[in-house]
Amino acid sequence: LSQRQRDVMVSAIAHVGNSEYEKLVEDFVRLGFLRPGVNPKEIAPAMADIWKDSLGTSIKDFNFRFITSRFSKLMYQFPFRVPERFSLVFRAVLMQEGICLCLNPGFSIIEVALPYASKRLLSNPDPFMRRELMSIVFKEDDRGDSVLQLEKVKNLVEMARQDGTSFELGGVIVDFVRSLRRDLLA
Repeated sequence: LSQRQRDVMVSAIAHVGNSEYEKLVEDFVRLGFLRPGVNPKEIAPAMADIWKDSLGTSIKDFNFRFITSRFSKLMYQFPFRVPERFSLVFRAVLMQEGICLCLNPGFSIIEVALPYASKRLLSNPDPFMRRELMSIVFKEDDRGDSVLQLEKVKNLVEMARQDGTSFELGGVIVDFVRSLRRDLLA
């Protein structure tokens, strides 16, 4: 997978974590699972149902095998396709999840993916990732003004801290504010 595809996948994980299903549909278009021009508003409710059902009562209940099973049914309702390069990725993730579940029945792949994606979004200086971060933490209000959603920033930071690797929060916040200032002044 290209770096851009990996970055979009990180965004998709964050959009799932924030229940932003229309943005998730846009990620699927960018990854080639849906054709450009599809209406995200038509597909987003079905995606929301799949993700809400797959998360169960807690995030720990998430199971990649369940989600792929639900998506296979969705492919008959909407113009989904599986790009060739992703079929091998899905097989690998399913196999790795299966091995991890055999070794640790309490394993949850999303508990690994969300902290990783949050940390990448907060700390990656790439302009594409910065735009993705801004699209997650800002939302337009009724007047069309961008409003910072502090709760989403807080959730991203809390998730990133769960990554298990070193994470200097102070530096990330300084970088975030600098990029925010740069983007607002541009």
